[in-house]
Amino acid sequence: MTKEKNDYKRKALGLVFGLIGIFLLLFAIFYGISRIFRPQELSTMLPQDSTIAFVQININPGNEHVQHFYNSLSEYEVYRPDSISALADEFLGTDFKTDVEPWIGRQIGVAIVEKSQTKGETDTLLFIETRDKNKTIDFMQSRGLKDQEDYVLSEDYRGVNIYRYALSQTYQFTFVNSHLVVSTSRDALKKVIDSHKGDTKKVAGASIYQKVAQNLPINTLLFTYVDFDKAVEFLKNNNEFMSKKGRDLLAFEPFLKLYKAFGITVIMENENLAVQTYTSINREYLKGEDLLKFNKKFRANLLNLMPRNVKFYAGGLNLKE
Repeated sequence: MTKEKNDYKRKALGLVFGLIGIFLLLFAIFYGISRIFRPQELSTMLPQDSTIAFVQININPGNEHVQHFYNSLSEYEVYRPDSISALADEFLGTDFKTDVEPWIGRQIGVAIVEKSQTKGETDTLLFIETRDKNKTIDFMQSRGLKDQEDYVLSEDYRGVNIYRYALSQTYQFTFVNSHLVVSTSRDALKKVIDSHKGDTKKVAGASIYQKVAQNLPINTLLFTYVDFDKAVEFLKNNNEFMSKKGRDLLAFEPFLKLYKAFGITVIMENENLAVQTYTSINREYLKGEDLLKFNKKFRANLLNLMPRNVKFYAGGLNLKE
């Protein structure tokens, strides 16, 4: 009888561990597939040593968060897709449906990087995922033809073409994998190419970035990342800012040293926008002390008693502490 019980226990344990193994395998497959079919993250293209901040925005109409976002705003005419498309037409001077829609992908983004030669100055990079490189080049060529008979020139940099306009536009552009990258700075585009080639470290490889990214949702409407150390250093080297706000920055600098990096995500949750943040703390600066010593955590339970149309709510707990 005892032997039969032991055999039963072994079989039961084997079944449990087998089910756990299958679950973990299915989770790994799902996680891997979800990453494969997501747009390439900007962090895998941006140089670690000079990137101050970036934001990437999900514009994929097939994504559930994007669909719910547009549905929630459908009652406001100005936010409907057709209205947004018309606004883009007016701003860009194009027909979005015929000129942009055939090639634009699922993601756009903007990054701020510090100039290589000049401390305290930055360049801006625009990223747009593209589904058709040739159609994208045709569109960019048409930008030069808008006001005059211009044409696009290209120059090879490490096997990657950097395009510029012969007569008109001040910006230049290149392609990194499936992304169109636009900037007024040729050096900034070269930095992205160097990062893509693996000669410089990427933001994605930084431990502080990984800590922030791993503590925030993957599937989002918007993701923003800020490197506090680089942001503060940039401001300290920016003469114009320091001449106006330098005293304020120096006063807050001891407080700012607490933070290493900051991330924000925006998702749709129960038909509402939900914002989640994560801040990486400089533990060495704290010297083993806790940043906050509250024994109780604030819970916004009063929201359960309020109507859904509340515009603003603020609350706190034991603020004198």
